[in-house]
Amino acid sequence: MVTLGMGLLFGKAKDRLEDPRDWGSFTLGRVGGLPLALSHRRPGTFELELLLRVLPSQSGVRTVVGLGAAGALDRRLEPGDLLVPTRAGRGEGLSRYYLPPGATVRAEARLVSRLKRAAGAAGARCWSGPVFTTGALLRETPGRVARWRRAGFLAVECEAAALLALCRFCGLAGAVLLLITDSPARGFLPRDEADWEAIRHGADRAVDAVLSVAAEAGRGGG
Repeated sequence: MVTLGMGLLFGKAKDRLEDPRDWGSFTLGRVGGLPLALSHRRPGTFELELLLRVLPSQSGVRTVVGLGAAGALDRRLEPGDLLVPTRAGRGEGLSRYYLPPGATVRAEARLVSRLKRAAGAAGARCWSGPVFTTGALLRETPGRVARWRRAGFLAVECEAAALLALCRFCGLAGAVLLLITDSPARGFLPRDEADWEAIRHGADRAVDAVLSVAAEAGRGGG
């Protein structure tokens, strides 16, 4: 299973499926002959919660790989780079209802390693480390960005902590692959064709990597 929150990435992933067919908010198909479900949903934690609480009990899914976008906090990260979070800072509201109090929630280590290998094999410049999940995308103030950077977070996004908390609560193996699209640390937004071209190339590599890992999980029965 793969959950996707970004329209660009969903379209690219859907194009790679064998025999795709729509089923509600899912597109079902195969990768390398193995069954796979893509979820196209609006970004945010509400639909993510419904998806991960209901679907696994009905389908036998045991592996969840999230694919989304993030803004760089570390100044070394560029648009089009990929990032595999090892853990996510719990700045959103959902994770506190599913896990005991804590600053971060960890991704499943084996999936993190698989995603890093697959991203490298796809030709991406790939990073790995902690990210911060915010609950207020339009309140990434300079002070908050500076605090997140000092705490060692490489990027900021809005879903990873919730996804990882839900996976842990539901007994699922979960990890996330993020495409860097902007940089709050540098005040950068994509402005010209070169920026968007780098993001499109990164999206292609991200989809290659995440579908490879999903297929690998499928061969193992996940």
